[in-house]
Amino acid sequence: MPLFSDSITSCASPLLLMKFLTRAIFILVVCVVSITAQQKRLPRFEDYAVRENYKGKVASVKLASAGARMFRTMLRQDAKEGINFAGHYIIATWGCGSDCHSFGIIDAKTGNVYFSDLISFVGGQLSQEEDRLQYRKNSRLLIVAGAKNDEEIGKFYYEWKNNHLRLIRKTKLPLEKPNEN
Repeated sequence: MPLFSDSITSCASPLLLMKFLTRAIFILVVCVVSITAQQKRLPRFEDYAVRENYKGKVASVKLASAGARMFRTMLRQDAKEGINFAGHYIIATWGCGSDCHSFGIIDAKTGNVYFSDLISFVGGQLSQEEDRLQYRKNSRLLIVAGAKNDEEIGKFYYEWKNNHLRLIRKTKLPLEKPNEN
């Protein structure tokens, strides 16, 4: 069975047909390489830069939810440290066990406190020496490395947008190897 129908090949010279096929293959290879490169590239803090950083006074923490009332001491204490996330937010963290971290996000402009539905806490158990929660004052990217909610071990990349975390990407992390002493 021929690759092209007789009507196509009769209209085109073999040289034109070869040029067309060469260009088509080249374009296909470029597209595949481009897509593969985009899929392998991990999100970076600069990819989620904020336009401006809030310079005003940090609002008092609003204890409007049960979670905010339960963790009021840590929320208020971390709010005093100032903005550390996404231009005008404060990530407040506290321990929840051995190498376990929980957090809330405070809007420095309003004092509103947000807790994510996607992640309540992140635990250790990994050989990585990196922080469980990674964030920057000038970026909307939050990176969580560890055992998320004791369900899944990995590195999770979230974008903070409209007062919610949105999972962008996740990668697997190796399990910690036991000491052989």
